[in-house]
Amino acid sequence: MLKAKDMWNESEIPQGGKAILKAKSMINGSGATAANEPSRIEVLTNILTYFKNGVHNSKPTKSYPESRCLDYTKTEVGSNSGQFHYKLTGDEEAIKDYVSCGLLLD
Repeated sequence: MLKAKDMWNESEIPQGGKAILKAKSMINGSGATAANEPSRIEVLTNILTYFKNGVHNSKPTKSYPESRCLDYTKTEVGSNSGQFHYKLTGDEEAIKDYVSCGLLLD
């Protein structure tokens, strides 16, 4: 069976063709991640939670949004106090996840 991707280069596939290819890959499971591999949403939610906790746990960090009349308890504000890289020391799985999401460079 001739497939759209065999007929055109990836950049030449018509827009509708790309959608069909994506749908087929989702149905066939080729686009699925392994069961133990966290999704991009899980990784990004995890890091946002980490940075949000950074605001709640630091008095100087709380004062900045307050000085801008922002309620950090009602908005999703995060802060990296420069300690994030220490959290990753020796955790190769977490590093791989953050690299795959574009949060860290390889």
